Parts: sequence; C-alpha cells; structure tokens
Amino acid sequence: MPTTVFRARQLIAILIAGLALCVLSGWALGVESMVRVWPNSVTVTVNTAILFLASAICLWPEPDSADPNPNPDTRSLTRTFCACLMLVLPAAMLAEQVFDIRLGIDWESLHRQVNDGNVNPGRSAPSTCLGFMLAGSAS
Repeated sequence: MPTTVFRARQLIAILIAGLALCVLSGWALGVESMVRVWPNSVTVTVNTAILFLASAICLWPEPDSADPNPNPDTRSLTRTFCACLMLVLPAAMLAEQVFDIRLGIDWESLHRQVNDGNVNPGRSAPSTCLGFMLAGSAS
C-alpha cells in the first residue's frame, strides 16, 4: 500500500509541475494559449505558476529508507523554502488585493500584453491566494 501512495503522490506532483512549467514556458515564449486554462479565460498568472511548482516540490514524496544516499538536509531545506514561499507570496498578493496597494510582485508589464479583462493584471484571485496559503501551512 505505501508504494501505491508513493507513486500516486509522484504522479500528482509531476502533473502539477508539468502544468506550472507549461504556463511559465507560455509566458516566457509569449504563447497566449499556454497561459490560459481554456480559450477566452483569465490567464494563469506567473506567480500562480511559481506557486504550483513550489507545491509540486512540497508534494514530492520522501524516498524510502532503502535509499543509500538520502541527503535529508538538502531535501528538507528545499521543502521548507517552498512551503515558506507558499505562505509569504500569496500573503503579499492577498495584501495587495485587500489594501489596494502595489508591492511590485505582479509582473504587471508582462501580464498587460495579454488583454484578459483582469482589472489588475498579474494579480491572482483572493481564493487562489488563500488556497496556496493553506497548502503551504500543511506542507
């Protein structure tokens, strides 16, 4: 049973990382269809894609004890960094929404190139921010 859970977590982490890398590649290459979930929808922001990548890293399962060189310090440091990123970045994005301030973390100039109807280009929805904060706190 643990092997099945291990493989399921690996598969989910790979799918989430694939989505994140696809979106980040779409922004880097300027391919609009790669940054939308479906045509004419609001784009997935760069920060959201970064947070998806961090969540995939946090979700990646620990190797079993049979691993001859597990190097737990690097692995736990990476997970801790990603979990902190999943708390701090969404909190800052949520503060931008709540207090109507600009912290310069939205990649606004990049998001303005795609006219998706978002009043504040590059800002993620408050529900997205809360979801990543909860996931970060659980990591």
